[in-house]
Amino acid sequence: GPHPDQHFGEGKYPEFTARARHVLEIDPGFTAACLYGAGSLAFNLNRPGEAEELLNYGLKYSPKEWKYLNVLAAIGYSKAKNPAAVAASIAPLLKEPDCPVMLKQLSAFLNKKSGNYAAAAAIYADIAATSHDAFYVNNARKELELLSRGVKQR
Repeated sequence: GPHPDQHFGEGKYPEFTARARHVLEIDPGFTAACLYGAGSLAFNLNRPGEAEELLNYGLKYSPKEWKYLNVLAAIGYSKAKNPAAVAASIAPLLKEPDCPVMLKQLSAFLNKKSGNYAAAAAIYADIAATSHDAFYVNNARKELELLSRGVKQR
C-alpha cells in the first residue's frame, strides 16, 4: 500500500505566513524566522508571492538586511513572474559599499533574464572591477565577454 510518509510536507499550512509575520512583529530582529519562513514558502510550499510579501514585511523593520534581499533576489531569479521588477527593486542597493557580491550577481542574472543586457553588463563590470573574490570576478569577465559578442543566452 501507499507509504504513510508519502505526502509528508505537502500540507497547505494556511496559517504559515501569518505566523511568520507574527514572529517578526514580536521580534523584528529575528531574521532567521523571516528567512526560514520565506524559503519554505517559496521553495517548499510553492507560494513565492507570499514569500516575497513576508520578506518585504521584514524589510520594513530592517531595510538593509542583505539576507532578505538575497533571498528576494533568489526567489525572483527562480520563481518571479516579473524578474525585471525584482531587478529594479534591488538596483538602488547595488551602490551601497557593503552590498554583497552575491546580490550583485543575482541582480545581473535577473537583468539578463529579463533582456536588460546593458544593465547586466554594467553590474558585471562593477563586479569585475571591485570584487576580491576570484570566482565572481572570473564569472563576471566571462559574462561580459559573452554580452559584448551579443550572445543573448538566458
